[in-house]
Amino acid sequence: AVDTVVIDNEDSGYRLGRHLLEQGKTRLCVIAGSGSTTGALRVKGIMRALNEEGLDEKHAKVVYVRASEEEGFRAAEEIVSGAKRFDALVATNGLLAAGIYRRLREAKISMPHELAFACFDETPWTGLVEPGITVIRQPTEEIGRTAAELLCRRIKEEDAGSTRKVVLTAELVARGSTTGGAPVTE
Repeated sequence: AVDTVVIDNEDSGYRLGRHLLEQGKTRLCVIAGSGSTTGALRVKGIMRALNEEGLDEKHAKVVYVRASEEEGFRAAEEIVSGAKRFDALVATNGLLAAGIYRRLREAKISMPHELAFACFDETPWTGLVEPGITVIRQPTEEIGRTAAELLCRRIKEEDAGSTRKVVLTAELVARGSTTGGAPVTE
């Protein structure tokens, strides 16, 4: 029963799924945080993009793990060493992404040629590594500003009524880990 400011997680997942499809990727593995409502919405959006192209659960795998760097590493280990081959891997949060990236680098996986990689949440390292990692970037400044405005209204009791939920749009930043080329921002 509090005011919230969030991104449209399902739409962000959908746009990321469409991006991967546009890059020719049709066999996706998504590693998501277990118990995360945002992760579940992101997965739902990705699956909607696949379903629109007639692709189903045979073309995608969703792995739910505890949201930590180590669990991301372990999940990526199973994907790298598994019999089923994927052409794209998505992490639904930055902690998982760090562990997954570390495992992909250890395995010397060529991105995006052997495996495209994308994640949610821009972190300092995602734009610094080579190739840069495709991300869904949350509008953190706008989230903070909007949350502060809502809080100030509550403190001043100008808006003491029902709770408010503000849904913002995140930005898809396509980099070499999925495009193989120059960065593109949507």
